Amino acid sequence: MKKQIIYSVFLAAIFGFPGVVSADVEVHAVFDGQAVISVDGERALVNEGEAGPGGLRLLQTGSGRVQVEHEGETLWLERGGAAGSRTAGGSRSGEESASGPGVSVHPDSRGRLTATVGVNGRAITMEVDREAESVMLRERDAERAGVDADAGSTVHLRTDRGRVDARRVTLDEVRVGSIRRSGVSAVIVPDDHIPRAVMGQTFLDRVEVESSGDALILR
Repeated sequence: MKKQIIYSVFLAAIFGFPGVVSADVEVHAVFDGQAVISVDGERALVNEGEAGPGGLRLLQTGSGRVQVEHEGETLWLERGGAAGSRTAGGSRSGEESASGPGVSVHPDSRGRLTATVGVNGRAITMEVDREAESVMLRERDAERAGVDADAGSTVHLRTDRGRVDARRVTLDEVRVGSIRRSGVSAVIVPDDHIPRAVMGQTFLDRVEVESSGDALILR
């Protein structure tokens, strides 16, 4: 969640709280061994043990939260929702709100609505397309998510590059922020037929979708 992490030297001296430089940190998504984190607006997918924006290091991922090292302090941070305050020792108050404001999907630099999506626990960038009938994965995305294309059934599709034989499969889990759906139907197409994975109606029909300016809000 977005959080102004401010520990003043004054408080450190008076109350014994650790001192940390102010930073604007947001945890957008948490996956198995990975998290999407931004620091002061710089956003990246960070693996456990690696450094991300602003020198923040991801130590470990948990159930909807991450442990990070930032400015010499170790912190637990929640993903999204209305979580409570945190301390450098890792304690926390409050939990993520299940009825929070939803997940906002904003246009990228090319004007396309894109989101970091967890597919079977692996992070995949998807373009949100309300006109697409199905979630679509490239073969490389399916391999990353551990999806066996050979176990699916053959379907015939038409993409911008023409007709193609694809494989219809069922994904164990698709997750966007705090939204999680199981048993999502998807199709797997050759890598050269779509530039990136697509979030279509087989997922969008199972959530609430509303427009907010040039963004979409999923609930």
